[in-house]
Amino acid sequence: MGAICASPAFIFQKRGMLKGVKAATCYPSIQNQIKGNRFRDERVVVSEKCVTSQGPGTSLEFALKLVEKIVGQKVAD
Repeated sequence: MGAICASPAFIFQKRGMLKGVKAATCYPSIQNQIKGNRFRDERVVVSEKCVTSQGPGTSLEFALKLVEKIVGQKVAD
């Protein structure tokens, strides 16, 4: 699963979708919404089967990480 900007905090966190996920990121100004010391101040975070990203400025990195996870590094490159 993947989410970017406020979605990791306001959708994934609030719906319990981050259970079992060790690390996540979101838009920096709402980082306190990511509970349990999971927030990482990184542009894109991969933890288990979850990919999260900080916002519009990281969307290309986020998209390429999703491509890598779905079809492989060669295609992402």
